[in-house]
Amino acid sequence: MVLLTPAVFALTLLMSSSHVVDIASKTVPILTPTELEAAADADVLQNGDWLKEFLGKKFEQMEERVEKLELENKVLRAELEKCQNKQQQTIDDLTEKLKVSIEQLSLKHQELEKLSNAHKKQMEEMKEQREMDVAELEKQKLSNANKFAEIEQKNALQQEKIVKLEQYQKERQQRRRPLPLELKYKSLNKWTAVGVALALSSTYSSFYIFAAYQNAKQHHIPIACTTTAALGTVVNTIAKTNFALELVAILMYISIWLHMNNLDKKLRKENRTNNVTIRRLFKSLFTILLVDFVGWSTNSLSITILDLIVHSIIWHTFHPVPMPFYSTPSVKNTNGLLTNFYQDGSLR
Repeated sequence: MVLLTPAVFALTLLMSSSHVVDIASKTVPILTPTELEAAADADVLQNGDWLKEFLGKKFEQMEERVEKLELENKVLRAELEKCQNKQQQTIDDLTEKLKVSIEQLSLKHQELEKLSNAHKKQMEEMKEQREMDVAELEKQKLSNANKFAEIEQKNALQQEKIVKLEQYQKERQQRRRPLPLELKYKSLNKWTAVGVALALSSTYSSFYIFAAYQNAKQHHIPIACTTTAALGTVVNTIAKTNFALELVAILMYISIWLHMNNLDKKLRKENRTNNVTIRRLFKSLFTILLVDFVGWSTNSLSITILDLIVHSIIWHTFHPVPMPFYSTPSVKNTNGLLTNFYQDGSLR
């Protein structure tokens, strides 16, 4: 190992910045350490003073440079500290933002997880509901199929009944008699109505003729009118099955009405009581005419019986007729006219 003397160290330091160093306009080539040590020993002897001066200047320059570097180092340290503080502040801000972002991300992740769980649960419920709906639909289809089968069975039975009924009707039509049952029933109803009407009319007409005769005798009404009215009742009863006889009865009632109208005009100034009685007779005849026309038009048993009942009610209501079954006097108020009836038929 070669030990370097201070002179050799100084020369090495001077030549470290370049390969060639110009010292007092002399050129010093690059030498090996051995050669450099030998040359240094020789130069030390020759140039000792110059080397000292040179080294002193170099040391001064180095000190100035070191001071300058220290100042620059202080400035750089201050800037570095400032940058570090700024960087630390930035790091703190970024860390805070990162924490906030992480918290928000965590919350969003939790919400997303909740939504995912809810969606998963909803999907499971929908799946279960779909399975239940499918099962219910299958059950409903089976029930509808059973109902349709039952309806078809009922329709088949109904159709079979209809076919049997049509067959029975055809067989019945083939076994029918020449006279239809409907005509027999209608004819039976008609003759039943006539029989009932004649039975009621026989008693009614006999009493009516007697009462009308007494009434005509009491109020000076021609007996022909009352007799014609009684015969008209009998003819009207028989005429329920004949248009011509019904027309005769109606004409008889019209003739009585005309005769009573003329008689009313003649007696208008003679006696008020007779005049009121004749007007009642006129009204009752007109009402009976309408009822007879309705009975003739419908030609039914109910209207025939109603016809006779209306005859009796109208004649016995509007006529002051003596009643054979009255045992005591009675008073009847008819349109303000007070009339006493007695068993002997007199009007008092």
